[in-house]
Amino acid sequence: MAHLYINAKGFEVRSHSYSAGSLFHECAQKYKLARLDGWKEREQRASQQFGIALEEAIRVYHQLDLGEALQHFQYLWSAQQNVELKYTATEGDWFALKNSGLEMLRLYDLRLPLFPIDPADVKFQIKYWKELFPGDTNLSGIEFVAYIDMVTRSRATLGDPMIVDIKTSSKLFDSTPGMISLDQQLKSYAWVTGVSDVAFLNFVKTGRGIERGTQVSLLEPAGNFYAGSSAVVIKYQEAEMARPADPEKPRSKPKDAVPEETWIVKDETVITEMFRICGSGQLKEEKEKRTAFIQANATLVDKSILTTQRIQFLNGFISQEDQLDAAKIIGHDVAKIVYANSENFWPKEGSIRFPNDRCIRCQFRGNCLQNSQLRDTLVFRTDEEWDVPQADPED
Repeated sequence: MAHLYINAKGFEVRSHSYSAGSLFHECAQKYKLARLDGWKEREQRASQQFGIALEEAIRVYHQLDLGEALQHFQYLWSAQQNVELKYTATEGDWFALKNSGLEMLRLYDLRLPLFPIDPADVKFQIKYWKELFPGDTNLSGIEFVAYIDMVTRSRATLGDPMIVDIKTSSKLFDSTPGMISLDQQLKSYAWVTGVSDVAFLNFVKTGRGIERGTQVSLLEPAGNFYAGSSAVVIKYQEAEMARPADPEKPRSKPKDAVPEETWIVKDETVITEMFRICGSGQLKEEKEKRTAFIQANATLVDKSILTTQRIQFLNGFISQEDQLDAAKIIGHDVAKIVYANSENFWPKEGSIRFPNDRCIRCQFRGNCLQNSQLRDTLVFRTDEEWDVPQADPED
């Protein structure tokens, strides 16, 4: 049987995946270093561990209930508390991501009835595979493998099967009608499963700060807003402690304590209307008018029932033509990998100049520069961890 390559543990690898193809497209040398030679990045990103914990909690939610899902997420995420992880500015730190994850689960519970997912028929991490070159004696046995995050029935199409890929990201995906059908990952998943209805369930991490104009969702009902609905902050006042007059300043006056206040409206048009009617200056009269407008048109809520985190569900249809295109791309990639392996030709395909400046950020740059000190700072050899041969699942 044919194989793609022999990995650092001495196993013949015959399975290809979307993530492997993405890595090969990024840089053939990086693919070789990671897949064949067994180098692994030392830096651990919080986003990856957070995504694993959240997805596992979603599975527990569907198998049990929200309470169990919240506990399971906290249990998984607590294991990362003392791990040295790299956090983005949006993610903040371990505590911030913990709260964001819990809020996402609560919001998912509220929003699920709006999604075309059949809660009674949901399966997780289902493996699908197809042999890529049946009948070809030179490439026989090489297969494409995919683990689908969620397989369910679509309530939008009266029970047809639907595959859902769960993402955690820092931004919303393009929701232009039909755009989802251009996604190569979903196209390849549709081909390997034979399921044309596809979707992204996108948990969007946002900053946790609140100010005027911040989009929020309610985790509990308040005023005319129901739990799960969206709103916009029209005013946020931080709490301020009372301060006595400064004895060294004759004109200083004591200041009363100011309570925290969060006022919300249905959308940004209300904020625009407030400034149109009341003005946007700092004159006392204008401030008083804006205060009166807010009290008459906004809802005062406790900030603790709001979340800035967002959930996006995008679904679409992958045509048979697009599925076949995906299959051809996969086939071409595999043929190139087999050729690169047979010729031992794995070119360095990055650059240090925009728009292909990924070498600057690549954790494998020490290998390419033959700089052992930089290499050992950024990566390590995983094959040193294995004493005996073992199974080698891909993806």
